[in-house]
Amino acid sequence: MPSRVKTAEQKAKQLKANATTEAKNLKNQIIKHLKMGKSNLAWLETQVKKAPSREELQAQWEKSKKKYSEAKTKYNDYEKKVREYIDENPKKALAMATAAVILVGSVVTAFRKK
Repeated sequence: MPSRVKTAEQKAKQLKANATTEAKNLKNQIIKHLKMGKSNLAWLETQVKKAPSREELQAQWEKSKKKYSEAKTKYNDYEKKVREYIDENPKKALAMATAAVILVGSVVTAFRKK
């Protein structure tokens, strides 16, 4: 019977050694994942700090609205001038429009694939 006791003791020691090894591996994996998580959080923090603030976005929005308003005003002014010119000089306006159409048609025809 002493051999059975010895084998049981050996098996117990082996199981304990395996458990210790698995515990170390598990601990190392947990530490690895914690370090990875910490670095990801640091990266995210830098991204959030680099992102424009709400005030900056609002300022950009206001600037864009102002530019749009100016462009719309200029367009309306040009449109008004063109309409006045057409009313005052209908023949010249028709000739210029015809020339523009011919020019665009020629360019399109020249670059069109055969």
